[in-house]
Amino acid sequence: MNRTPGSLSRILSIALLAASLCSTKVPAQTPPKTTGTKPGPAPDSGEAKVPESEMRAIIEYYVADRGSLSRSYPVATSTARRERFRKFYADALERIRKLNIDSLTEEGKVD
Repeated sequence: MNRTPGSLSRILSIALLAASLCSTKVPAQTPPKTTGTKPGPAPDSGEAKVPESEMRAIIEYYVADRGSLSRSYPVATSTARRERFRKFYADALERIRKLNIDSLTEEGKVD
């Protein structure tokens, strides 16, 4: 099955977007308002902290840069936008290809 560079960049876009949406933490409720007193130490919840994925920085960079490019090149049919996004997707693919997948933690492999 032959894939064109355009289809690879679309697949990458979808995968990175899905990963970024899955890794976004949304609080269940807002924190209580403070009354001016100093907070004490946080209670131990008994849960171990989950280590961050090695992919987190790559995903955050991708999402932020893609948003910035979308705002900088708002005309979807523009040749300049198309060329800039081709370069952006090629650079993102290159960053991923440079990763040693075998050395990633489980969290990194999932992302």
